Amino acid sequence: MAEIKIEEKKSPVWLWILLAILIIGALLYFLVFRNGDGDHEADAYPAATTTETGANNVNTSNEGAVGEYVQYLNTIPMDLDHEYSSGAIERLTNAVEAKAKQVNYEVTADLDKVRESKEQITQDPMATTHSNHVKRAADILAGVMQRMQQAHFSNLQNEASEVQNAAGNIKSADLLLNQKDAVKSFFDKSAQLLQKMN
Repeated sequence: MAEIKIEEKKSPVWLWILLAILIIGALLYFLVFRNGDGDHEADAYPAATTTETGANNVNTSNEGAVGEYVQYLNTIPMDLDHEYSSGAIERLTNAVEAKAKQVNYEVTADLDKVRESKEQITQDPMATTHSNHVKRAADILAGVMQRMQQAHFSNLQNEASEVQNAAGNIKSADLLLNQKDAVKSFFDKSAQLLQKMN
């Protein structure tokens, strides 16, 4: 009688590799986005450090809203769906509000307008009008910071002027993605001014 060899069927290697990639991806997702309130960026950046922002070194060890804003700028990349711009505007608004409260300066009405513009950006991520909303928010925030500087930080006139100029470089007629450098410059100059107001 003939001998019949029976071999065990081996599972394909690619299946195990795919499974490992999926498990690693799921673990990374839950580690990075571990809170359930939808604010994923808050956990996505590490503790405060000193990093390079624009042409100048920006210290991110500030406490509170200013530190959170600077840390956001240093860790979250500007992308196609405008999350960076809306997140930066939100954090900049919070930082300006915190600084205004610190020096007892009223900014509520202006910051409400900024928040309206920020909401317009998040409502339709594919809209071509984001530059209008970012420009409006930048102009209002630059004006608020300049008036606050004039009232309480007279030695920071040059820095406030740089923020105003950076806001002026954002064009409402151009697509936002075509002027990333101008938008990033505005956010960076604002961070530098707010840090010097400490």
